[in-house]
Amino acid sequence: VCCASSSFVEGLHVGFIIAGLSQPLYQITPFFVVTAWFPPNEHTAMLRIVLQSNHLGILFSFLCGTFLVSSESDIVPYFQCIILIAMIL
Repeated sequence: VCCASSSFVEGLHVGFIIAGLSQPLYQITPFFVVTAWFPPNEHTAMLRIVLQSNHLGILFSFLCGTFLVSSESDIVPYFQCIILIAMIL
């Protein structure tokens, strides 16, 4: 990204800041969902599954990003692919 235009780099920074601001939503939501949907004797198991799923999703995004993005021109199609998959799921 050292040779990228400054507007592109600023856009990436804004995108990462927005993603970072949304992270508390992903961290607290599983607790509310588990306590609302599951009985107290299942809370621990369900929280374990939900939180590990979040970590697995992060792992897969790093692995896929590493293999699918090899140059600056691959970044936008990669994000478009992620958005499409998220919309389908």
